[in-house]
Amino acid sequence: MTQQADCRPEANKLAQLEPVTVLGTGFLRQILQPLPGPADHPLQLHSEVLRPLVEWDSLLRKVAFSEKLFSAWDPSLASRPTLLWDEMVRAKLRLPGKPDNLKQSHQAEAALRRCVVEELNQAMSVAQVDQRKLKEFRAAAGQHIVSLNFDTLITGDENIKSASWPAKDAQRLGYRLESADRTYWFPHGCIRRRASIRLGLRDYGFLPNQWNEAFRLFKAFEQRHRHGSDWTEATLAAVRQHLINEEVERVDTLLIGQLLLAPLIFFGVGLSESEWGWWWLMNQRARNLASVQERSRPETVIVVIESDPKAGFWATRPAGIAPLFVKDWDEGWAVLLSWLTHTKNG
Repeated sequence: MTQQADCRPEANKLAQLEPVTVLGTGFLRQILQPLPGPADHPLQLHSEVLRPLVEWDSLLRKVAFSEKLFSAWDPSLASRPTLLWDEMVRAKLRLPGKPDNLKQSHQAEAALRRCVVEELNQAMSVAQVDQRKLKEFRAAAGQHIVSLNFDTLITGDENIKSASWPAKDAQRLGYRLESADRTYWFPHGCIRRRASIRLGLRDYGFLPNQWNEAFRLFKAFEQRHRHGSDWTEATLAAVRQHLINEEVERVDTLLIGQLLLAPLIFFGVGLSESEWGWWWLMNQRARNLASVQERSRPETVIVVIESDPKAGFWATRPAGIAPLFVKDWDEGWAVLLSWLTHTKNG
């Protein structure tokens, strides 16, 4: 097929990537059904058992207390779980009578990750998912779904045909699960592979460099298919088509390509100042697409509650991320489904 043929409107339509959804704990709050409780509190969504799934500070508190790391638990750090995690790792090393296999920080961290997985598995064992909501989300979502959570509730009853980590190092770009219809990416790790889970400052500090390595591989892939041409609707469509065909040498290039060129929506994600890797990547996305005409540029949006203290910050469209303001999460859920459906079918 010639370059001219690729410029045809129908060719461009074929080369539209489906939207990618990036999900955080707020998504779990939407799909988890309340557990039955005492007569005076019949519905307890955030019961002590389920809290580790939707609150990182609750997850770390349970791990800290089960491991007797009382010296590390500082309530003032509860809102900064990356700091708290590394406090816990150091406290684990200071425990009296620790076995010989806990003499170094990485060994203590591995032991704590094991506890994290145990707590999450326990919570998942009693969690009840609203299957109707989960199915309507899947029907609206594109092929690629990114979860910043560690659990696998998002996969529901889907038949997972393969599981893998994108690179030799389990700490690089996390983990992925594939069903017949979609690919689930877990860049922060997944309980299916304990070593992939990242929680602390050390882990997050490596993220920009690891994303950058995958970004450089993607740029080489992109340049091969652009043939030195400027960004136009035709060249953008051509690169997208190669991504749709998954003509990539490494799967982390596929993930980066989707995150850079597909329409992107964040839901239930705070994107705190600790998310250095994501801020770096979103800035690279904005820079990479800056020369693309706005009409052809894929959207980058985040669902935000109007009363959120950071609403003013989001109104500035940091790193090119546009807020979709909603009055509450029920409206946010409807906006998520509507945006996905419109973008996928548009």
